[in-house]
Amino acid sequence: MHVLQRVREDHPFFQNYHRVDDDKAGSAWLYWRKALREPEQSWSRDGIERRDIEVLDLDGRWRAMPDSMLMASTHSRLTAKGFQPHYYMVNG
Repeated sequence: MHVLQRVREDHPFFQNYHRVDDDKAGSAWLYWRKALREPEQSWSRDGIERRDIEVLDLDGRWRAMPDSMLMASTHSRLTAKGFQPHYYMVNG
């Protein structure tokens, strides 16, 4: 499943990064920085809190990732719509 996410342009995380336009100028930006890394480190340890990432939700609204129904478990999504689990005993 594809999920459209965004982070505010003025988020403090980006203060120490360089910003350049993506292939479509004005639509998206690439953020990067050069830093000394430990020899064994292949990924950045920096990160953005989940609460600061917005997700385009199922109803077309932007919501913080933890509040998004799209990012919720299947059980949460189905029970929110009124479905209830029923368990059947197999070979019983």
